[in-house]
Amino acid sequence: DGIRDHCVTGVQTCALPIYDSRTTKLTFRAGPWIGPDGAKHEILEPAAYVDASFAQETGRRSQTGFAVILAGAAVYCKSGKQTQVTDSTGYAETVALHEASNWVLVLRNTLDRLLPSVTLKHQSSPTLIYEDNSAAVTFAKNGPGDRSLHWDVKLQYVHELQDHKLVLVVPLDTNLQIADILTKPLAVEQHIFLSQFLLGNEIVFVEIGRAHV
Repeated sequence: DGIRDHCVTGVQTCALPIYDSRTTKLTFRAGPWIGPDGAKHEILEPAAYVDASFAQETGRRSQTGFAVILAGAAVYCKSGKQTQVTDSTGYAETVALHEASNWVLVLRNTLDRLLPSVTLKHQSSPTLIYEDNSAAVTFAKNGPGDRSLHWDVKLQYVHELQDHKLVLVVPLDTNLQIADILTKPLAVEQHIFLSQFLLGNEIVFVEIGRAHV
């Protein structure tokens, strides 16, 4: 009986969140969408939001989180432990930027193959990548500095992509960082807001629009 009760409890623990989210869905928009900072994006103009939680995982590794948004909802998200140890928040954030940049390129190339004439205008400008760490933003803009000479050479890739105008890493207020939900526990209201933004919930976009009128 004890084993059976334990199994029933386990099934309920797994099944209830699935049942509660049965009406959850992604909602893509047929027109321009607005980011949490009020910036307007065209329907086929992707944007990425990147964050890292420094030294929070086993072995003092950091947690990467990023989301790629297209047509107002997430088309790709990742939350996972970084494969290398970093010695600063800026370093950890740049590791996350490196991986997110690769996925931005994948999406740009995919859109170019599927809709070459439609995406021509958007592909001529860099894809915005929102980052809330000033050191990571500076590194993407200027490359290695006195305090980042020891950073993995592959991270200079982000700077090179920005130089070639394929991506543009821009600063974002921490309170508006969508990727926060992928790296750390949040207050209930913030968690709900960010999760609904990833899903493209209409109410979230209405509230953002009102805030930036």
